Amino acid sequence: VNTFCDASGQEIYKASNELGTQLFGRNQKDIDYESIAKKGDDYYDVNNYEEALKCYRLAAEHGSAVGQNGMGRLYIGGFSVKQDYVEAAKWFRKSATQGNNRGQYNLACCYYRGEGEIQNYSEAVKWYRKSAEQGDSDAQYALGHCYYYGVGINQDFLEALKWLRESANQGNYLAQCQLGSMYLVGDGVMQNSSEAFKWFRKSAEQGFGGAQFALGYMYEYGDGVDVSIVEAKKWYRKAAEQGNEHAIEALNRLD
Repeated sequence: VNTFCDASGQEIYKASNELGTQLFGRNQKDIDYESIAKKGDDYYDVNNYEEALKCYRLAAEHGSAVGQNGMGRLYIGGFSVKQDYVEAAKWFRKSATQGNNRGQYNLACCYYRGEGEIQNYSEAVKWYRKSAEQGDSDAQYALGHCYYYGVGINQDFLEALKWLRESANQGNYLAQCQLGSMYLVGDGVMQNSSEAFKWFRKSAEQGFGGAQFALGYMYEYGDGVDVSIVEAKKWYRKAAEQGNEHAIEALNRLD
């Protein structure tokens, strides 16, 4: 039985404060709450949500933006707490208003999806931008996506290209794939199949099925690369293993 998850808020707060005492002694002014929050991140990353909750709650209650974002992540996923989108959005907002890029990104996602906040694409774009301007690759991708499709903002392929490139250069596989698509069809940029191939490959090598299918297609038809049915089948197969229906159809056609 997960007794910690079932504990009352008072018991959780007590456990969190005991953690701070263990780590930094009894002098409150000596406690580094950001370090405790980052310890919570370490626990979160290995799925130890009970220990993450202790760290996040202690840090968040003492004003740590990292801890506040962490609390939001636990509530949005229902990890060691009852899933509660409104509570998640509350913590994300606390973090975001302190300038934390991940809090800003996660608050934007709440607005975009209508989870814990009334769905509002313009507000989503506002917070995506704040995070993107701090270099957050997920936010840069999301902002580029909004510009590309005209969601919450006027459609602008040049702005989409700018933000997607920023994200793709940091290794974001979704941005790399969408950038490849823009070069393939010439949205906001001169059509360039070789450049499209380059970005699809970067995304495909990270395991993204959509990019793997695109790479297979380009190999099959010699678009931006020499024709190679062997390579086409290889990338179609990788995409098909992830359930990509177009890749499955392509393999059936080629076999």
